[in-house]
Amino acid sequence: MDMKLDSALIKKLRNEKHWSQDELATACGISLRTIQRIENDGSASSESLKALAAVFKLESNTLLLREDFKAYQHTQIGWTILLILLLVYGMLDYFLLLPNPARIILTVIAVLFCTLTVRVSETEILWFFGPGLIRKHEKIHDIENCSRVSNKWWWGWGIRFHPIGQWLYNVSGFDAVEIKMKSGRRFRIGTDEPNYLEQAINSALRLPVNNPNK
Repeated sequence: MDMKLDSALIKKLRNEKHWSQDELATACGISLRTIQRIENDGSASSESLKALAAVFKLESNTLLLREDFKAYQHTQIGWTILLILLLVYGMLDYFLLLPNPARIILTVIAVLFCTLTVRVSETEILWFFGPGLIRKHEKIHDIENCSRVSNKWWWGWGIRFHPIGQWLYNVSGFDAVEIKMKSGRRFRIGTDEPNYLEQAINSALRLPVNNPNK
């Protein structure tokens, strides 16, 4: 029985590799006609799905077409920030005998940036640090596209304007999703689920309320 794959996502992944349909077919070990059918109407067998997932190094369900939008929410623990703060706290306390105000400041920073939560609804993407005192949001219909990216370790963690001219929000790791707004503005949200976050945003973008072409 054929499955319905996300043909737009498969085209995007193929173009990111600068492959032709024939090159993708060769990499997957399936026929060119099969690739053409998948990119045309999304129909594919379970074997073709597994082959595509293996080539793109994704979980199979990432390539499935989501007929019904499901809200996305995920919280990433800021292990990197917490470890850095713990090391700073220990070093300063050992060498300088930290006064109480400094202890309080480091504790507050740890609480504010201990986690990063991202929510994607049908109309909005929202992300916030820790208990939610620091938060940002954007309307889905203002987003042009998004893509998975990898950050450099020296760009750091937290909230900052990084070297390539974009705001970056993350608490741990190097994976992120870069979002390009229709205005041309770009920013990155760090996540340990880049595939799922990208898929959730793209699913929201395809909804009629956010896509005037539908």
